[in-house]
Amino acid sequence: MKSRADPGVEALGIKVPSANVTRWGTALLLGIQLYFWLHLHEFNSKIDPALPVRDVAWIGVYESRAAICMMFVSACIVPAIALTLLIQRMPSDLPASWSHYARFAITLGTAILGTSLVFGTAERLWKLRKSLRSGAARIRLN
Repeated sequence: MKSRADPGVEALGIKVPSANVTRWGTALLLGIQLYFWLHLHEFNSKIDPALPVRDVAWIGVYESRAAICMMFVSACIVPAIALTLLIQRMPSDLPASWSHYARFAITLGTAILGTSLVFGTAERLWKLRKSLRSGAARIRLN
C-alpha cells in the first residue's frame, strides 16, 4: 500500500503542514485565551460603584440569557474543544526525533495550561456576572 502524504491545511492559497497547524494553532489559541483572561482579570479589578458599566457595548455585560450563554460558549467551551482536538494530535505531530517523554511532557503541559486558562476564564466571567447581578457593578476607567 502507498502511504498518503499529509495534505495539510490550505488557507488563502497557502498550504501548511498539519504538524505546523497543530503546534502554531495551539500556541495561538493559548495566547488568545491568556490575553482574554488578562483582560477579564483587569476588568473585574476595575468594578466601581461610581460609574455605569452597562454602557459598554460588549456581550460580557449584556443581561439576556442568550448573551450570557453565548459568552460562556465562545469564551470557554469552543476554546476547550479546539484545544482538546489539537492536543489529541500533538504527540504524533511533534518531531519523531524527540523522546516519548519530551512529547508527553509538552502535551501534558499544554493540556494543563489550556485547562487552567479555560477554567480561569470561566471563573472571571462568573465573577463578572455576579458583580453585574448585584446591581452595583460599575467600572472605574483609570
